[in-house]
Amino acid sequence: MEFSPPHDNNMPYLSAVDVDDSLVDDLWNRVESCGSFYSIGDGVSKEVFRKVLFASALVLRGESVVIRLEASEVLEAHPIVLGHSFFRHAKEALSEVVAIRDRLFASRPVCCIIPVKMRGTKALARIAGMTQTGAVMRSLSGVAIPCAVFTWR
Repeated sequence: MEFSPPHDNNMPYLSAVDVDDSLVDDLWNRVESCGSFYSIGDGVSKEVFRKVLFASALVLRGESVVIRLEASEVLEAHPIVLGHSFFRHAKEALSEVVAIRDRLFASRPVCCIIPVKMRGTKALARIAGMTQTGAVMRSLSGVAIPCAVFTWR
């Protein structure tokens, strides 16, 4: 089942969604068994997953993707890719995230922190127009994971 939000002329690829228990339940049913780095990060438990969704500055939904945004000194994008069709529109979706950044979070760079071993996710970041700009160690549920920093400039 793909997510297909209603499209408008200003944002044909993404639309803002309200975070509520129904969204949490629906998404959790899709990600709870995905494993890999996600399951020791945002998906370690439904409670953690719910907490990060509700704490997000904004949550966007598009065809086979949900992107939660965390705003600090940067605007960190956390995409939850639910199908391969998102690869076709990754660049356009990122341009919509950048437009939102320009309106709501001016001057903050847009970045993704991606575990080094997640080659497909790094390829998706490159397809979207991001460049690797650094490396960090990210603690996911107490486990230090080497990660690449991708930034849109």
